[in-house]
Amino acid sequence: MSGIPGEVRRTHRVMTAIGVLTLALQGVILYNQVVARRPASGAARPAVRDASSTSSFDVAGMPAEGRQDAKVVLVEFSDYECPYCARHVRTTEDDLRKHFIETGKVRHLFANNPLPMHPNAMFLATSALCAGEQNRYWEMRSAIFKGAKTKEQVLLLAVGLGMDREIFEACLAMGPHPQIKSDQTLAEKLQLTSTPAFGIGRLDPSGRLQLQHFIIGAQPAAVFEKTLNEALSERSE
Repeated sequence: MSGIPGEVRRTHRVMTAIGVLTLALQGVILYNQVVARRPASGAARPAVRDASSTSSFDVAGMPAEGRQDAKVVLVEFSDYECPYCARHVRTTEDDLRKHFIETGKVRHLFANNPLPMHPNAMFLATSALCAGEQNRYWEMRSAIFKGAKTKEQVLLLAVGLGMDREIFEACLAMGPHPQIKSDQTLAEKLQLTSTPAFGIGRLDPSGRLQLQHFIIGAQPAAVFEKTLNEALSERSE
């Protein structure tokens, strides 16, 4: 360094300091941008939210169980390979069926929303809908959620449920069932990007479903009971 003039050394030190300061400022800015995008500590997406007045749609074609004249309709948007969807079926659905569906208070509809990350979800959704063409939809749906995931397992289920295997396989060979695309388009319109999700509402005079509330995620039975009872009380006669 003895051969470098003092002015050059000072300039070098100043430029180095400016570079370090610039990097530090960029780090602070980046940190603040990342932190700003994060939810506040402990914050969680609400389990229940109100639906907008535009959240209405035709339910034709959706598999349904429960009384046609039930006061409230519960639409389940689900994915057969989603572990949280399976957990809902295993831990909550029986309670809802016993207290709301079988008592005639609520009609239960199913809408398929297979996520891209689940490679077999589309096939499984088609399998259930093809079973529905032989009046075995809900039995096949339940069995898939409880563990049947491969084509071989699904075909064995079809036989076990007393279905015509040739007709069932012919249905599967046609590819994804058209109802799935319709359900996915609806889920996108309602901005339901995760599964499971549930819409709760009532049918208007024209037969369209007007949603009142959404339940997001595999929530405990108590959340469904509270929200469904509120929807039942909101129903005007």
